[in-house]
Amino acid sequence: MPMYIVPQVLSQIRENHRIEIRNGSVMRDLLFVEDCIDAVLKLSVTKTAENSEFNIGSGHIVSILDVAKAAVEASGLDDIEITDLEEYIEFSPTAIMADIDKVQSTIDWYPKTNLRQGLKRMWNSMDNAKGSR
Repeated sequence: MPMYIVPQVLSQIRENHRIEIRNGSVMRDLLFVEDCIDAVLKLSVTKTAENSEFNIGSGHIVSILDVAKAAVEASGLDDIEITDLEEYIEFSPTAIMADIDKVQSTIDWYPKTNLRQGLKRMWNSMDNAKGSR
């Protein structure tokens, strides 16, 4: 099973018609990959960005339980059960959020894809990949 939460949750919906998450209260900053690529490309051609480090994220935080709920919504499927095991996950911060002020002020960048849009696009791409096999 994939290590990252979004593909893991979407795969569980598709394969098991249920979701099991280890700890739904954990909070993360999730960014759609195309928004990340956009920021990196802009930074790579910006003189003032040379020799600097940047945080790239959405600048918003969301619980894993809310990610699971939004994934179910994106799937369009009914009766998907979500089980939160409420595990304590050692060495895992309870919340991670990127401070994107520096990247925004350097390249006037902001993420364009919200969580629901990104999940829907990923779900649809999984459908397309499955259909092409």
